[in-house]
This record gives sequence, C-alpha cells and structure tokens, in this order.
Amino acid sequence: MLSLFKNDLKQLKNVIVIFISCLLLNYLIGVMSFDKDIIRVMFYLTIFIFSLIIPMINLQYLFNSTKQTHFNSLPITRIQGFIVHYLSGIICLIIPAIIYCWLMKLNCLDLLLLIFVYYSLVNLTAYCTTSFITNIILLLAIILIPIVLYLSLFGIFTTYIRGVVFDGLSLNTIKYLLPFIGFIIDVENVIELKDVLVYLGYILIILFLAICACKYRRLENSYHGFSYKFVANVIILLIIVSISWAILSIIGMNYVTAKEFIALNIIITLIVVFIIQFIRYHRVRYGLYVLQTIAISIITTCIFFSSMDYIENYIPTSIKAVAINPISNNQNTKLKDQQSIDKIVNIHQQLLASEDGNHEVNVTYYTNRAKIVRKYNVSEKVFNNVLNEIDDNLLKSWLNESYQLLKALDQNSELVVYDNDETYLNEDIELFKSILKTKLNDFENDRVLINQINYVPGYNNVDVIKNKTIKTFMYYSNDPIALTIKEINKIKAN
Repeated sequence: MLSLFKNDLKQLKNVIVIFISCLLLNYLIGVMSFDKDIIRVMFYLTIFIFSLIIPMINLQYLFNSTKQTHFNSLPITRIQGFIVHYLSGIICLIIPAIIYCWLMKLNCLDLLLLIFVYYSLVNLTAYCTTSFITNIILLLAIILIPIVLYLSLFGIFTTYIRGVVFDGLSLNTIKYLLPFIGFIIDVENVIELKDVLVYLGYILIILFLAICACKYRRLENSYHGFSYKFVANVIILLIIVSISWAILSIIGMNYVTAKEFIALNIIITLIVVFIIQFIRYHRVRYGLYVLQTIAISIITTCIFFSSMDYIENYIPTSIKAVAINPISNNQNTKLKDQQSIDKIVNIHQQLLASEDGNHEVNVTYYTNRAKIVRKYNVSEKVFNNVLNEIDDNLLKSWLNESYQLLKALDQNSELVVYDNDETYLNEDIELFKSILKTKLNDFENDRVLINQINYVPGYNNVDVIKNKTIKTFMYYSNDPIALTIKEINKIKAN
C-alpha cells in the first residue's frame, strides 16, 4: 500500500506543481493589494478546478482496461486501493490550501468542506463510468441537475399556483444546491453548524456510494459508458424529468384545471421521452417508451398536486420581519414588531380566501434564512378591506417607495432626479425633499388619503441618479411622490 501511495504521488507531481504555482500566483496578486473579492474568487475557482482534476488523474487507470487489469492483480483489496487513492489525492489538495489560508488569514473550514464534497464526488463518478467523457458528463449532470430541478419545480409552482412569486435564489439555497457558487458569493464567509452538518452529510453519502461503486465495479460491464446499468437509467430519468419540468414551467398557462395540467404534463413527457430514447438507442423501444412516460407522469403529477395546497397556503411560523405594499420591489421597509407581523398574517389569510381582481397586493415574509414573497391580484372590495387595515406602522411599508425615495435624497445633494416629463437638477432637490416630507406627513396624519390613491391604471417611475448609478422608484397617481411632482411643477410654472 505504501508503494501504491508513493506511485500516486509520483503520478500527481506535475499537477501538484501547477496547483501550487496557481496558489502562489494568487498569493502574490493578493499581496500586491488588488481587488480582494477577485482574489477570493480566483482562489476558490482554483481549489474547485483542482478538486475535479486531481481525482480524475489519480483514477485514470479505471478508463484503461489494461491498466485496470494490472491494478486488480495487486495484492490489495479494492477498498484498500480506494483508501490509498483517496488519501493521496486529498492530501495533495489540502496541505497547500491550508498553508495558503494561513498566509492569507482566511477561514479554511468552508474550503475544506468544498474540497471534500467535490473531490469525493469525482471519485464516485469515476467508479460509475468507463471513460473520461462519460465521467465528465455524469459529473456535470450530478452538479447541475439539482439546481435545474429546483428552478423548474419553482417555476411550475410560480406559474400554476396563485400568489407564488420567484424572488431569486437565496444564499442558503445556492449553498446547498451549488456549494461552489454559494461559497464564492458568500462575502462574509460565515458558515453555521447546520451548514457544516449538511455538507458532512453530503460527504458521507457520496463516500459510501463511491466505496460501494468501487467494491462492486466490473471491468466487463459498460452500459453506454457507465459501469452500472442502474446509474445510466437514473441519469436518463433525471434528464427527462429536468427537461419536462423546465418546459412545463416555461409554457406558463395560469389557472389551468387539474385535467388540463395532467394532459399537458403527459404530452410534454411523451415528447421528451421520445427524443431522449431516439438519441440513446437510435430507435424507439415502445414498451419502455410507454412505461417511462406513465411512470414519470404519475410521479410528477403526484408531486405537484400533493404540494400545491401546502405551498399556496404556506405562511412561515418563525417570522422575523414583514412587509406589505401595492408594488412588487426589492427595497421593502421591514416591519419587525409583533403587532405588525400578526396584522399582515391576518391580511394574508384574507387574501388567500379572496377572488382575483385588478388590484395588486404584495406580502413579504423574512425569516432567519429565507425571504418568502406572495403577490395577489384581488377585487376592489378586498383591496379596500386591506387599506382599512393599514395603521401607522403598516403605512411605512405600504408607502415604501416614497420613504425610500426620501432616504435616497437625504444621502447626498449631488443628485439628478427625473420622471417621465421633468428633470429636477441639484438646486431643486431640497425643494423636492421638503415637499415630499410634507406629503408624507399628510398621509401619516390623515389615513383617508391612501384611499384616494389611484392604483388601477398602473405606476410611473422616478429615477434618482448618483455617480452614474440609477435607482428607480415607482409611484401611483395621487400618492406622495405623484403629489410632490404635481406641486413642484406648479411652483416651477409660476
């Protein structure tokens, strides 16, 4: 085993030299005080790439029948061989990476988790394939399919479930589905115990599967480049489901009946299964074709309908902040007091029981690790009931655009503000701010004014420009921003 370990190190020496050279270059660039974010991205990218390359090179004998026969004749068990190959590669990765982290004073915990996840994953894919090409294909499939399935499933829920809005991927979701990307965009580099346990779970599961794949691998078995027919079938199945769900989410037919949804799902699955089978076998195996279509259609339909009611009526239990407004945006004024939280939850429950209409109401929940957005188009009666619930606390969230605009104007006087018709240069900013403050005070003192806002025709935009950066704020007719623009135009006209 020791001689095998030494042979692995000898085999990897050229790659290790390149790896250390890349880390050294990255270190020198960092010392020269370039953009720290770029240095960090380059470092993680280097670690990610070599976490994939090193095990591929270390296990390249698996893709050559002569070399594999020679290796199998050695006086060691397959598990012993797996351990030697695994340790030789992981040591070559970890030692230079830890030294780099020590020199750059970086947290190496997330880095070690990243290395073990992807290094172990390549070990698994190598034992499940019989060539470099299928190894890379399987690796890409395992990395990308989870995020594709998640986005497709969420796209379907957004399309077919009332109120559900896709507000982007949260950092935690990205970390779980695409750890490499998650660690790069997490500037604060904070990793909680829960995240550590999740990644350790990933690593243990992958290692267990890799050991099983190594132990039972047979040289003579090759199913279209895969060592196991089961693996090939599972990957094909996941590809079919991913494409079917993606198409179903893109079509976007709102409020279809259950029968229409099932029919649409079956038709799309039929087409995708036909194409995949033809590519794979260069012909259609009709028995398998029908069986795959029925099985996939039943499974996906059950998943959708079993989760639709739960998702449509979902209200988080551990709410840290809330927001409510008539315009969907990313600049919410968060309300953190329990009274406001309870009131918005009550409003949300009324919206769930309401019928569709022309008035938009957006409810946003903030938890420790997520942001949940719901958007409803309700009737005028329900909308008026919502307006009647708006108190002093909720008003700041409801008129969020006006308060955010005032905040932007307070930050610096070197601004240019313009709407569709007028441009307000620097000398007008103070006047604009003064009038907007007055209008907001009027709305705070007289709650009837929010009933006079004309919400239905749609909204206009006011853009604030600072240092070539544009922030857009939306307003309705007769809201504080609209009344401010109207009054300032009167003053300028006189």
